[in-house]
Amino acid sequence: MTPLGTITECSAYILGLDAAKRTKLFERLFRERMNLKQLVIMDIFHSSGEEWNQALYTTLFKYLGSTHNGVSMERLSKVVTYTMLAKERGELRTLEALLLGGSGLLDLYPDDGYIKMLKLEFSHLAAKYNITPMSAEEWQLHGIYPNTHPTLRLLQFAASMYKQSISFSAAMECRTRKDVHRLFSGCASEYWLDTFYLGRGKVDASARIGSFTGDLLGINVIIPTLIANGLYMEDRGLIARAMNLAKSIPTEDNRYIKMWQTPDAPISISAIDSQALLHLSRTYCENRECQKCWVYRIDAIK
Repeated sequence: MTPLGTITECSAYILGLDAAKRTKLFERLFRERMNLKQLVIMDIFHSSGEEWNQALYTTLFKYLGSTHNGVSMERLSKVVTYTMLAKERGELRTLEALLLGGSGLLDLYPDDGYIKMLKLEFSHLAAKYNITPMSAEEWQLHGIYPNTHPTLRLLQFAASMYKQSISFSAAMECRTRKDVHRLFSGCASEYWLDTFYLGRGKVDASARIGSFTGDLLGINVIIPTLIANGLYMEDRGLIARAMNLAKSIPTEDNRYIKMWQTPDAPISISAIDSQALLHLSRTYCENRECQKCWVYRIDAIK
């Protein structure tokens, strides 16, 4: 039996594989997808002067910005560098001043006592580090959910950085989903939860980065960075750690995975499976590359 070229037929074929073959197939597709991600991280690593902390920080900001503000967040990571944050992480207020001041978003908020204090703090920091801040106009702030608002994301990151340094070495020690979530467990203050949504009062938003976003950061940032560093250092142990970390993260729930799942026989259990199916859908199925697909060439997988 061979797949015939539609998702329904291929899904039935994959379901019919024995567990060992399906695991091999998914791990091959997962590694292929992670390899593409680690190549992007290596480009960032080389462009940031081969500084792993900066490469991790830039990649994190890119994903925290999501679709609407990923480009702006990536730019901010170069305006306010990791080195600046690491030097100033002794005070949460200072981290907030750096990130909100450098982003230009601080200028959007009314000058109450706390905002005035942050602006004053940022003016000193801008002079100290020669920072030219971004403009608030560079951010998309309308039509986005409160939980993905860039101000909130920056506050959550600042609180997490203050709680424990979000460093490259800390990321490389992540072995489980819980370790990843712990890395981003800082909470924005009640003051900001009442303020960040541009004067509209308190909205339904989380003080901390949630488990859904934490999982995405694990999949899209921590795991491919582990793989990138493992390849760079020729350390297979780091690659094995990345695979084990992926196994500890549950399957994603998106339109691509739903195309393959059946209620009575789910084929996606972990992030390895869901990333494999995502890669299968977007790289092979959508491009009609059936003859190149690993589902067709399953006996060639080693």
